[in-house]
Amino acid sequence: MGEQEYKQFNQYIIVKDLGRGVHAKVMLGLNAADNLLYAIKATSIAAVAETAVRKEIAVLKKLKHPNVLKLFEVIDDAKTNELLLVLEFASAGPIFTRYNMVPVKENRLLSYTRDIIQGLDYLHHVAGIAHMDLKPENLLKSGDGTVKIADFGVSFIGKANTKNSNKRIVGTPAFIAPEMLGEDGYDPFAADIWSLGVCIFHMATARLPFTGRTIFQIIAMAKRQGLQFPEKPDLSAELRDLLTIVLKTEPEERASLEDVMTHAW
Repeated sequence: MGEQEYKQFNQYIIVKDLGRGVHAKVMLGLNAADNLLYAIKATSIAAVAETAVRKEIAVLKKLKHPNVLKLFEVIDDAKTNELLLVLEFASAGPIFTRYNMVPVKENRLLSYTRDIIQGLDYLHHVAGIAHMDLKPENLLKSGDGTVKIADFGVSFIGKANTKNSNKRIVGTPAFIAPEMLGEDGYDPFAADIWSLGVCIFHMATARLPFTGRTIFQIIAMAKRQGLQFPEKPDLSAELRDLLTIVLKTEPEERASLEDVMTHAW
């Protein structure tokens, strides 16, 4: 390990940093008790509402599905005033990023999509959770190739097919559903389907379906232009049909998760 000093939290020896965000950093930790690697997400209590963080943690502890990143333990570190979330380590990282210039092969994309919708089905219909920030960077791949949904920092907890009275605009602009900008609230679960469609299109073509400098420009393009496919790559008719029905700007016309799960693609 050279001369670098590695920190340790309880039995977890910090090996290296995996990434940093505005309010959190993610580290790779070795559990001295079982000799396994874990992802440790450190969140500053001062940067977020502690009650919201603890509510999220309480929910995440209950999630158990092979396509959802598992939370194993929470450490309240009084020395650094941080909450440490000990998570399953998906060693292969995100399945795609904004920097990828090469589309995902369709057979591999189909495998990824199956994993994602199985995880979404569990979240929506068993756990009652809408993710609210689906994007390829939050879809992680384990060493055995299984895709796992991660990062529930802005998730919605409640009943499906009900409008979010809070009218929160959360998520990543390129993946946000058009109805989130409306004044009447929206169904968070239907919004997840839009985000899923953007994810699939992004990976299939290595470009975003709708672009703009602001979220308002992105949504305006989606409503004005509608979905258009590039000449390359040549997507199958089944995949084009799936993308067409999940990227409907009106949520009432958009495919449901059940429609996606039974689609011919």
